[in-house]
Amino acid sequence: MQMSKWKNNYLKIYRMGIVLGAIFVIYYFHYQKSVRGKAPISLEEVQVYLKSAKSISYGKKGVEIFDNAEQLIGKAFTTSPDCDDIKGYAGSTDSLIILDLKNEILGVSLRSSQDTPGHVEDVKDDYEFIERWQGKDFIKLSEIKDLEEHEIWAVSGATRTSECMAWGIIQKSKIYQNKNAALSFTFHWRDLVIASVVLIAILLTFTKLKEKPKWRLVGRWSIFVLIVAFGVDLLCFALFGGWAKNGIPIYSAAILAGFVVLMFIIPLTTRKQIYCQQICPHGLMQETLAQRVPSKYTWKISKDLKWALKFIPGLLIFFTVVVLIFELPFDLSNLEVFSAWYPTRASTICLVLFVLSLIFSAFVPKGYCKYACPTGRFLEYLRDAGKADKFSFSDKMAGLILVVLIAMAFLADKVSEVLL
Repeated sequence: MQMSKWKNNYLKIYRMGIVLGAIFVIYYFHYQKSVRGKAPISLEEVQVYLKSAKSISYGKKGVEIFDNAEQLIGKAFTTSPDCDDIKGYAGSTDSLIILDLKNEILGVSLRSSQDTPGHVEDVKDDYEFIERWQGKDFIKLSEIKDLEEHEIWAVSGATRTSECMAWGIIQKSKIYQNKNAALSFTFHWRDLVIASVVLIAILLTFTKLKEKPKWRLVGRWSIFVLIVAFGVDLLCFALFGGWAKNGIPIYSAAILAGFVVLMFIIPLTTRKQIYCQQICPHGLMQETLAQRVPSKYTWKISKDLKWALKFIPGLLIFFTVVVLIFELPFDLSNLEVFSAWYPTRASTICLVLFVLSLIFSAFVPKGYCKYACPTGRFLEYLRDAGKADKFSFSDKMAGLILVVLIAMAFLADKVSEVLL
């Protein structure tokens, strides 16, 4: 009995070590890159807002802008790396700020972001949000504690990304004045929805409600409606990868971060796969469609094909690692279907994958979950299987991925030249 318990604890430690080790390698690798510096401000960027700009010079507090007569006509700043501790949906955002000599903002622009391309484009295309900063006193921005009170409205469909940009500009104002730019926890109405989803899921998993099919169905559909109606952020590798690369947004998204951590801890400590079984809207939709298809139309997959298909989630996880280390121009949200639950955020690729996954799962019950979902496979890997648990092929592959990840981190610069 003691040997079995020791073995079980050993596996938990090993698996968490693999996950935390991978997160550390990815985060440390990108942290070092940020310390070495990011793209400098170019004269062309400045000339968009100051047509008379002819030269720029870097100083301790940003870039000084000069005209043809070498007279100082303005200043420019970027929010990165000073404000990289402010995170949006999956990472930080670098913004450009152009000031005149009176410290009034001539213009701002989003230079780059670690968030998904769909969110970033929504912010860039929202001219009202971008133009709202023009004419504001850059010094007085440091006094802002509530965006809406100052008529700075988040971009619909890209709330976290636009708020990340806004708070980054505000924090830059504080840093410019050498003020304390410490962050404080923020609470959004969407956090209340996330907390409600978690509470319902816990009740369905750990109380007598799990033994009552009707109530369990009501609970799951309630979760479904909350997620779809209020745009609750779903677990996916675009999110995991962004956090591994840029750090967990414990200030701007404390409840979301707690939600993700809890979804890891519960299967590891209780053997309950709470996210996939109770929360994931795609899982519920697959089950519903499969129930509507007569059993005689169900597709039976051969053992050999099943064995081959089960490698797909692992390969997608490994591909995610490659994208993160080499910063390949690939949107990780296209690896999974979850963005398609909010069509305005999703790419065409994601929407097509979404439809195909539902068709496949209608004839192969939970087919997407079993054979194509990297997030589900990741959570299942962390789940404690009890006495039957053992050091498996998945554990060997996870260890191999970590070793390869470490090697890639050392060779990233050279390999990137070949890949890109």
